[in-house]
This record gives sequence, C-alpha cells and structure tokens, in this order.
Amino acid sequence: MPLVFISYRRSDTQMVAGRLREALARHFGEAAIFRDKDSVAPGEDWTKAIKQELTEEVVVVALIGPNWATAKDEAGGRRLDDPTDWNRVELEEAIKRGCKLIPMLVDDTKMPKERDLPESLRSLTRTNALKLRDDDWGYDVDRLTHVLDPRSSSLRMQHAAVGQGSITPKIRVALTPTAWRRVAAVFAVALVPLAWFLLESLTRDYRVINSAALSPDQTMTATASGTGIGVKARVRIWDAKTGEMRHTLRAREGPVWTVAWSPNGRYLAYGDQSGTLTIIDADGWQERSRFEETSGILEQIAWNPDSDRVATGDKKGTIRVWSVGAKALLFTANSHTDNIAMLAWSPTGEKIASASWDRTVAVTDGLTGKLLYRVGGYSSYVTSVA
Repeated sequence: MPLVFISYRRSDTQMVAGRLREALARHFGEAAIFRDKDSVAPGEDWTKAIKQELTEEVVVVALIGPNWATAKDEAGGRRLDDPTDWNRVELEEAIKRGCKLIPMLVDDTKMPKERDLPESLRSLTRTNALKLRDDDWGYDVDRLTHVLDPRSSSLRMQHAAVGQGSITPKIRVALTPTAWRRVAAVFAVALVPLAWFLLESLTRDYRVINSAALSPDQTMTATASGTGIGVKARVRIWDAKTGEMRHTLRAREGPVWTVAWSPNGRYLAYGDQSGTLTIIDADGWQERSRFEETSGILEQIAWNPDSDRVATGDKKGTIRVWSVGAKALLFTANSHTDNIAMLAWSPTGEKIASASWDRTVAVTDGLTGKLLYRVGGYSSYVTSVA
C-alpha cells in the first residue's frame, strides 16, 4: 500500500509532480508513491483506484500551482466548481477519509482564499503548507522527506499530528538478525570501492572534462579539467587530427570550468574556481593577462568578434567585459539577479545576450553595459542563448 499520494492538476503541475515522485521514490521506494499516471493500470477505473488507495494511513501531498484554482474546462467553466473534477474528487475523498493532507505551494503560488474554494475543500486553507520551489528544490524536498521520514525497511508507519498539518511518523523496524548481517555485508562491500575512489581522487590528476573548445582553424582542441578536493586543475591543448596532447597549462586556483578561443585564434581564455579570467597567448602558451573576478566561480566566457573584448558572467548575475589589449575592465553590468548560465555576443559585436537562472534573457549594450531589454515569462532556469 502506498504511503504518499501525490495529488496534482495536469494542466498546472504535471512536470513538477513527476519530478517529485522520482525524488520521493528514491527515498521510500517506487511502491510507496502513488501518482495516477504511474500507478493506475491501463483499463482500470481511475476513480475506483484512487478511492481504494486513499486510506487514513496515506499522506496526501497536494501540489498547488498558479493555475490550480483557476483552470478552465473546454466550456470555459472553472474546473474546481465541477463536482466530478478529478482533482477535487481526490482531495474531497482525502478529507472525508481522514488522510493527513499536506498542501505544497509550487514556486510563488499563494494559498487560495477560503471564499474561492468549494465548501468541501475550504479546510485546505487552514492547513499549514510547505513550499516547493524550483530554485530551492533540494531543500524543499528534503524538508518534505523529513516530515514524512519513514525509516522502516518495511515502509510501514503510523502518523501522529503535531501542530498544523505537520506529522511525526511512529516507525516500526522489523529487521531480523539475519537481515542485520546482510545489511552489514552490503555496507562492507560498498565501503571498499568508496575508499578506493577517495584515495584515487586525492592522489592523482582526476581528468574530468568540464569544458572543451576547438580552435578557429580546427587544428587544436583545448580542454578544461579538474574537480573535487585536492585535485589538480589543468588546461590541455590537443592535436585535433591525431588526438595527441601538445601542451599542458597548470591553473593557479582550483578546477577550471570553462575554456574559449578568441575568434582570430591568437588567444585562449579560461576561468577557474576563484573567479579569475586568464588569457593565454597561443604563440608560445605564455600567460598574457589575468583578470580578477570578485563574485566567485567563473563558468561563462564569451569572446567578442573583434578578439579583444571578453565577456564573463558570474553566479550573482553580473556581466563584466574586459579588454585584452588594454588589460583593463571596460564595464560591469548587473543584468540579472541570479547565476548567468550562458553568454553570446551578436555577430556585429554590439550587444550581449545572456541567459540566467532568474528565468530571464537579457540583452545588454556591448559598449556601455546598459541593459537594453529583458525577456521574462519562463517557468524555469534559462540555460542557453544564441
């Protein structure tokens, strides 16, 4: 019997429900989570299946998104006003059968007003709700998991209400001595490769490739590597035809996250853990310039078509443009409020487009740093722009 029943409206939070189910299933097991799309067999009466699963031992997690209360049917009527609306039926059954009900407000959704709900669902507004935010997903899922917290291997628990809407599980653990020995054996087997992995990571050059770039003349490939504690960071230059390594550059600070060639092929730029932009002269592989960032890890670099100006984006949403020839910072632009996921110059070199975790795309003047315009309305992170 499932322990967690996910209630959601498909036109509102279908993707969120699927993502939440996967997260909870990793913790509790597939059989412990009920979501209609995954748990109702083909040919089975879904209303009968749902009512069968809604027992007082089940915790119902009700996902409430921005369109949960206002979604319309084909005739233009509000779905929530229809007594046969499947989402309404689920919650009414849960309340009627005494299930523990946990509303989860998705992103910036507010709890609907009591007057905006059918009388049968108005108690929902008096139940303490949790949040489920895309930018704090791990924290919010962990909080829900902590509230549920079944630690029994048999995945059976009894719930006791504490405060408004929160629950503290009463766990029954039923492991036999033989089962305990098996658990210990599994841990022993797992610890050997884990110890070997940690030892290897701390003592050798762990060659994780974080970024790669082909030179404009297509004769060389540059790779950026390094990750983890105590691991060396390298920029390597490879022959693009034979695959042979031609040169190795040792980064001064931590892993190197991104590498990019200038359009004319004369320079190679890379960004490291400390937020430093390093410019290397491709003729002789000597360091030409180092530009110190102040906002942490540097993951985004974009060259202007003139091969002199370099744009960088940081975790705080700040764009900086540097001049290689002048070895100076030209301007700083606060185009976003969150991590910049990608930068791209226009072909004329006059504008910079940027994609961000703040769910917007911005276009910035490439000469002055003035924000020209911003495009919003995305439902999640924007991770690519061209």
